[in-house]
Amino acid sequence: MIKNDRDAEMRELFRTGFNPNRKNPDQQPALIYAAREDSWRAFDLLMGHPKIDINLGNQYNETPIMYTALLGDLARTKKLIELGARVSQPGWNALHYATIKSQVPVVKLLLSNGASVDELNPDGDTALILAVRTGNVEVIQALINAGSDPTASNFKAQDAIDTAREKGNIPLAQALEKIARERRAKQSATQ
Repeated sequence: MIKNDRDAEMRELFRTGFNPNRKNPDQQPALIYAAREDSWRAFDLLMGHPKIDINLGNQYNETPIMYTALLGDLARTKKLIELGARVSQPGWNALHYATIKSQVPVVKLLLSNGASVDELNPDGDTALILAVRTGNVEVIQALINAGSDPTASNFKAQDAIDTAREKGNIPLAQALEKIARERRAKQSATQ
C-alpha cells in the first residue's frame, strides 16, 4: 500500500490498528519507506498518525527529516519539525543531506530551527566542508552566517579552506580565510 501510494487502503489499515512505526524487511520505517518510494499521500497520512515516531530511524540511523531535507521538500520538513523531528543528531543529519543537494530553503529552515552548524558526519566533515565541495554559494553563505567555522577540520585534517583550494576555488578559499582571520581578531579583542 505504501509503495503504490494507496491512501484509502492506508486509512483502512489505520482503522484496524496498523502500527505506523512498523519497519519493512529492509528495516525501513514506514515513513522513510514512503519517502523513498515517492509515495507522498502515504507519507502525509503516516506523518499525521497520532502514534507515529517522527524520529524513528532505519538501520543507517537516517530519519524521515533527512529524506525530506535531501529532496528539498520544505513544507514536509517544516511539518516534521513542528511535530518534533530532531534537526541535529550525531553522524549524518538533515543539514548534511540538505547541504549535499544544495537545498537552500531547507538549509535555512534547519539552521533557523537550531541545527548544529558544525556537527560532524562520519567522515568528520562539517556541513560547510560539504557545501564548499558542492560550490553552492548560497548554502555556504547561510552556514557562515549561522556561525560555521571555516577552520574546523575533518578526520583528514582538511578544513573548508583546504577544500576550496582543492576544488580550485581560490577566491572562496581567500574569502573563508578572511572570515576566519576576522573572527579570530574579534575573539582576541573580547578577551
